[in-house]
Amino acid sequence: MERAALYLTKGDGSECFVEVKGTTGNGATIVLTANEVAVATERWPDTALAVVTGIELSDAEPGGASGGRLEVETPWSPVPERLSALAHAYNRRSL
Repeated sequence: MERAALYLTKGDGSECFVEVKGTTGNGATIVLTANEVAVATERWPDTALAVVTGIELSDAEPGGASGGRLEVETPWSPVPERLSALAHAYNRRSL
């Protein structure tokens, strides 16, 4: 299933898939799901990565956040050498 955080329509009518991430840190490393990597790879070069860094969280209200700096990389495709596995699914039983 293909899901995107955002689709943009270019002037020529074509779509651009945009993966959007946010962090309170500097954004040097972000977490991508296997599906996000697959979709970005499949849709390249009509892709972009938008990362909002330095977000400030507030306890004053649930979900309260402010600030941040937007960094956009386009076209974007995950570089295999820069990906590392965080988890694996293990099937303990053969069916």
